[in-house]
Amino acid sequence: MDVVNLIMVMTGCALGGGSRYLIDLWWPYDPGLNELPIAIIGINIVGSALAGAHLGLTVSVFPLAQVEQSNFFFVTGVLGGFTTFSAFSLQTLEMLLDGEPFLALANVGISVVGGLLAAALGFSVAQAISA
Repeated sequence: MDVVNLIMVMTGCALGGGSRYLIDLWWPYDPGLNELPIAIIGINIVGSALAGAHLGLTVSVFPLAQVEQSNFFFVTGVLGGFTTFSAFSLQTLEMLLDGEPFLALANVGISVVGGLLAAALGFSVAQAISA
């Protein structure tokens, strides 16, 4: 095990998780009041866009060794701590248990399609910038 990589991942997770927590405080989700967990959807879409941008920049700009180092900190650490598939899954399950299957389906569709589109957009923008 490489201790430096572990420290980079742990530091990144702290920054990403702390950022997600602050956004949750700013825009909290209450299943009884909010129809969709907008903060989590937004976090996952922004995280996907950042992951795509990171890939787009690192593939064309940085040597492989630097790509691997930045992956540990930024992708595994920051974005791993920031995005939250477990919260997305739990909130979708809550919608189903509350008898809101269409809301649950909307949450899944918006999150998955939005995340994929955001990743592709981030990648394309980063490629255009680095060209």
